[in-house]
Amino acid sequence: ALVLGLSGPALPRDDAPVFAQSDAVLLALDLSASVAGGAQAQGLKDAQAAAAQLIAGLAGRPVGLILYAREAYAAAAPTTDPQVLESLIAVLDPQTLPDKGSNPAAAMALAGQMLAGTERADLVLVSDGGGAGDPAALAEAERLRASGIGLWALTLRGERGTDLDGLQALAPERLAPATDPRAVIAGLGRSGLAADPMLAGLRYRDLGPLVAALALLPLLIRFRRQS
Repeated sequence: ALVLGLSGPALPRDDAPVFAQSDAVLLALDLSASVAGGAQAQGLKDAQAAAAQLIAGLAGRPVGLILYAREAYAAAAPTTDPQVLESLIAVLDPQTLPDKGSNPAAAMALAGQMLAGTERADLVLVSDGGGAGDPAALAEAERLRASGIGLWALTLRGERGTDLDGLQALAPERLAPATDPRAVIAGLGRSGLAADPMLAGLRYRDLGPLVAALALLPLLIRFRRQS
Protein backbone atom coordinates (compact mmCIF):
# COMPACT_ATOMS: atom_id res chain seq x y z
CA ALA A 1 0.00 0.00 0.00
CA LEU A 2 2.87 2.37 0.77
CA VAL A 3 4.64 1.62 -2.51
CA LEU A 4 1.41 2.04 -4.48
CA GLY A 5 0.61 5.30 -2.69
CA LEU A 6 4.09 6.69 -3.34
CA SER A 7 3.75 5.87 -7.05
CA GLY A 8 1.26 8.74 -7.30
CA PRO A 9 -2.07 7.27 -8.48
CA ALA A 10 -4.44 10.01 -9.67
CA LEU A 11 -7.74 10.55 -11.45
CA PRO A 12 -8.80 13.46 -13.70
CA ARG A 13 -10.83 16.06 -11.83
CA ASP A 14 -14.26 17.04 -13.13
CA ASP A 15 -13.93 20.33 -11.23
CA ALA A 16 -10.44 21.14 -12.51
CA PRO A 17 -9.79 24.90 -12.78
CA VAL A 18 -9.81 26.39 -16.27
CA PHE A 19 -7.10 28.92 -17.12
CA ALA A 20 -9.02 30.56 -19.94
CA GLN A 21 -6.85 33.66 -19.92
CA SER A 22 -3.49 31.89 -19.74
CA ASP A 23 -3.74 28.85 -21.99
CA ALA A 24 -6.10 29.83 -24.82
CA VAL A 25 -5.85 28.84 -28.47
CA LEU A 26 -7.46 30.90 -31.23
CA LEU A 27 -8.27 29.41 -34.63
CA ALA A 28 -8.30 31.93 -37.48
CA LEU A 29 -10.12 30.47 -40.50
CA ASP A 30 -9.56 32.05 -43.90
CA LEU A 31 -12.99 32.35 -45.57
CA SER A 32 -11.85 34.47 -48.50
CA ALA A 33 -13.21 33.71 -51.97
CA SER A 34 -10.04 31.84 -52.93
CA VAL A 35 -10.70 29.35 -50.11
CA ALA A 36 -14.47 29.26 -49.67
CA GLY A 37 -15.48 30.11 -53.24
CA GLY A 38 -15.85 27.81 -56.20
CA ALA A 39 -18.34 25.09 -56.97
CA GLN A 40 -16.82 22.48 -54.66
CA ALA A 41 -15.35 24.81 -52.01
CA GLN A 42 -12.85 22.08 -51.08
CA GLY A 43 -10.71 24.58 -49.21
CA LEU A 44 -13.62 25.39 -46.90
CA LYS A 45 -14.30 21.69 -46.30
CA ASP A 46 -10.64 21.10 -45.44
CA ALA A 47 -10.67 24.11 -43.10
CA GLN A 48 -13.77 22.81 -41.31
CA ALA A 49 -12.29 19.33 -40.94
CA ALA A 50 -8.97 20.70 -39.66
CA ALA A 51 -10.73 22.94 -37.13
CA ALA A 52 -12.77 20.00 -35.87
CA GLN A 53 -9.61 17.90 -35.42
CA LEU A 54 -7.86 20.74 -33.58
CA ILE A 55 -10.77 21.20 -31.19
CA ALA A 56 -10.88 17.47 -30.45
CA GLY A 57 -7.11 17.25 -30.08
CA LEU A 58 -6.86 20.20 -27.70
CA ALA A 59 -9.32 18.95 -25.10
CA GLY A 60 -8.69 20.83 -21.86
CA ARG A 61 -7.43 24.02 -23.53
CA PRO A 62 -9.90 26.86 -24.15
CA VAL A 63 -10.32 27.37 -27.91
CA GLY A 64 -11.74 30.44 -29.64
CA LEU A 65 -12.63 31.17 -33.26
CA ILE A 66 -11.83 34.04 -35.64
CA LEU A 67 -13.22 34.24 -39.18
CA TYR A 68 -11.59 36.51 -41.71
CA ALA A 69 -11.53 37.58 -45.33
CA ARG A 70 -10.92 41.28 -46.02
CA GLU A 71 -12.00 41.96 -42.42
CA ALA A 72 -11.69 39.79 -39.30
CA TYR A 73 -14.48 38.89 -36.90
CA ALA A 74 -14.48 37.27 -33.46
CA ALA A 75 -16.88 34.35 -33.86
CA ALA A 76 -16.34 32.81 -30.40
CA ALA A 77 -14.33 33.68 -27.31
CA PRO A 78 -12.09 30.91 -25.93
CA THR A 79 -14.22 28.15 -24.44
CA THR A 80 -13.73 24.59 -23.21
CA ASP A 81 -17.14 23.52 -24.58
CA PRO A 82 -16.39 21.95 -27.99
CA GLN A 83 -20.06 21.89 -29.00
CA VAL A 84 -20.13 25.69 -29.15
CA LEU A 85 -17.37 25.77 -31.75
CA GLU A 86 -18.45 22.66 -33.62
CA SER A 87 -21.92 24.11 -34.19
CA LEU A 88 -20.40 27.32 -35.56
CA ILE A 89 -17.92 25.57 -37.81
CA ALA A 90 -20.53 23.20 -39.23
CA VAL A 91 -22.68 26.01 -40.67
CA LEU A 92 -19.88 27.93 -42.43
CA ASP A 93 -20.43 28.38 -46.16
CA PRO A 94 -19.12 30.58 -49.00
CA GLN A 95 -21.62 33.30 -48.06
CA THR A 96 -20.55 33.57 -44.42
CA LEU A 97 -18.08 36.35 -45.29
CA PRO A 98 -19.03 37.73 -48.70
CA ASP A 99 -16.45 40.54 -48.63
CA LYS A 100 -13.59 40.27 -51.12
CA GLY A 101 -9.92 39.81 -50.36
CA SER A 102 -7.80 38.00 -47.80
CA ASN A 103 -6.29 39.96 -44.91
CA PRO A 104 -4.52 37.75 -42.34
CA ALA A 105 -3.06 40.92 -40.78
CA ALA A 106 -6.57 41.82 -39.58
CA ALA A 107 -7.01 38.34 -38.07
CA MET A 108 -3.67 38.53 -36.25
CA ALA A 109 -4.41 42.03 -34.98
CA LEU A 110 -7.78 40.85 -33.63
CA ALA A 111 -6.11 37.83 -32.04
CA GLY A 112 -3.64 40.13 -30.33
CA GLN A 113 -6.53 42.12 -28.86
CA MET A 114 -8.43 39.02 -27.72
CA LEU A 115 -5.32 37.54 -26.09
CA ALA A 116 -3.95 40.78 -24.64
CA GLY A 117 -2.34 40.29 -21.24
CA THR A 118 -2.12 36.51 -21.49
CA GLU A 119 0.96 34.62 -20.34
CA ARG A 120 0.48 31.60 -22.58
CA ALA A 121 -1.59 31.60 -25.77
CA ASP A 122 -1.44 30.42 -29.37
CA LEU A 123 -2.94 31.42 -32.71
CA VAL A 124 -3.46 28.92 -35.53
CA LEU A 125 -3.91 30.35 -39.03
CA VAL A 126 -5.84 28.06 -41.38
CA SER A 127 -5.27 29.62 -44.79
CA ASP A 128 -4.10 29.22 -48.37
CA GLY A 129 -1.56 31.96 -47.69
CA GLY A 130 -3.39 34.81 -49.40
CA GLY A 131 -2.05 38.11 -48.07
CA ALA A 132 0.43 36.37 -45.77
CA GLY A 133 3.41 38.01 -47.43
CA ASP A 134 2.10 41.56 -47.04
CA PRO A 135 4.18 43.90 -44.85
CA ALA A 136 1.18 44.43 -42.56
CA ALA A 137 0.87 40.68 -41.95
CA LEU A 138 4.59 40.35 -41.26
CA ALA A 139 4.40 43.24 -38.80
CA GLU A 140 1.42 41.71 -36.96
CA ALA A 141 3.19 38.34 -36.76
CA GLU A 142 6.16 40.07 -35.14
CA ARG A 143 3.86 41.79 -32.63
CA LEU A 144 2.33 38.44 -31.68
CA ARG A 145 5.74 36.93 -31.05
CA ALA A 146 6.77 39.96 -28.99
CA SER A 147 3.63 39.45 -26.88
CA GLY A 148 4.53 35.80 -26.24
CA ILE A 149 1.75 34.42 -28.45
CA GLY A 150 2.71 31.36 -30.47
CA LEU A 151 1.85 31.39 -34.18
CA TRP A 152 1.04 28.19 -36.06
CA ALA A 153 -0.26 27.59 -39.59
CA LEU A 154 -2.28 24.98 -41.42
CA THR A 155 -2.16 25.23 -45.20
CA LEU A 156 -5.17 25.03 -47.50
CA ARG A 157 -5.27 24.69 -51.27
CA GLY A 158 -7.20 27.63 -52.65
CA GLU A 159 -8.31 28.39 -56.18
CA ARG A 160 -4.84 29.78 -56.91
CA GLY A 161 -2.96 27.07 -55.04
CA THR A 162 -1.10 27.61 -51.76
CA ASP A 163 1.32 30.42 -51.00
CA LEU A 164 3.71 28.41 -48.83
CA ASP A 165 6.41 31.07 -49.05
CA GLY A 166 4.01 33.70 -47.73
CA LEU A 167 2.94 31.57 -44.79
CA GLN A 168 6.52 30.56 -44.05
CA ALA A 169 7.52 34.22 -44.01
CA LEU A 170 5.30 34.68 -40.98
CA ALA A 171 7.76 32.36 -39.18
CA PRO A 172 5.17 30.08 -37.59
CA GLU A 173 6.37 27.66 -34.97
CA ARG A 174 5.12 24.83 -37.16
CA LEU A 175 3.56 24.56 -40.61
CA ALA A 176 1.43 21.58 -41.67
CA PRO A 177 -1.25 20.79 -44.27
CA ALA A 178 -4.82 21.21 -43.07
CA THR A 179 -5.56 17.70 -44.31
CA ASP A 180 -3.05 16.34 -41.77
CA PRO A 181 -2.86 18.69 -38.75
CA ARG A 182 -1.40 16.13 -36.34
CA ALA A 183 2.01 17.83 -36.13
CA VAL A 184 0.44 21.15 -35.11
CA ILE A 185 -1.89 19.44 -32.63
CA ALA A 186 1.07 17.66 -31.05
CA GLY A 187 3.03 20.90 -30.84
CA LEU A 188 0.14 22.76 -29.25
CA GLY A 189 -0.37 19.92 -26.79
CA ARG A 190 3.19 20.36 -25.52
CA SER A 191 2.86 24.12 -25.13
CA GLY A 192 0.92 26.13 -22.57
CA LEU A 193 0.10 24.54 -19.22
CA ALA A 194 1.31 21.14 -20.38
CA ALA A 195 4.85 22.44 -19.88
CA ASP A 196 4.17 23.49 -16.27
CA PRO A 197 3.92 20.38 -14.05
CA MET A 198 2.61 22.35 -11.07
CA LEU A 199 -0.33 23.77 -13.02
CA ALA A 200 -0.95 20.55 -14.94
CA GLY A 201 -1.19 18.74 -11.60
CA LEU A 202 -4.26 20.79 -10.73
CA ARG A 203 -6.18 18.80 -13.33
CA TYR A 204 -5.85 15.57 -11.33
CA ARG A 205 -6.97 14.35 -7.91
CA ASP A 206 -4.09 12.74 -6.01
CA LEU A 207 -5.10 9.37 -4.53
CA GLY A 208 -1.65 8.60 -3.13
CA PRO A 209 -2.34 9.61 0.50
CA LEU A 210 -5.57 7.58 0.59
CA VAL A 211 -3.90 4.47 -0.78
CA ALA A 212 -0.90 4.86 1.51
CA ALA A 213 -3.27 5.20 4.49
CA LEU A 214 -4.34 1.57 3.93
CA ALA A 215 -0.95 0.62 5.39
CA LEU A 216 -2.29 1.74 8.78
CA LEU A 217 -4.80 -1.13 8.94
CA PRO A 218 -2.21 -3.84 9.82
CA LEU A 219 -0.76 -1.47 12.44
CA LEU A 220 -4.17 -1.07 14.08
CA ILE A 221 -4.49 -4.85 14.32
CA ARG A 222 -1.06 -5.05 15.92
CA PHE A 223 -1.94 -2.35 18.49
CA ARG A 224 -5.02 -4.36 19.44
CA ARG A 225 -2.93 -7.49 20.02
CA GLN A 226 -0.52 -5.63 22.25
CA SER A 227 -3.36 -4.21 24.37
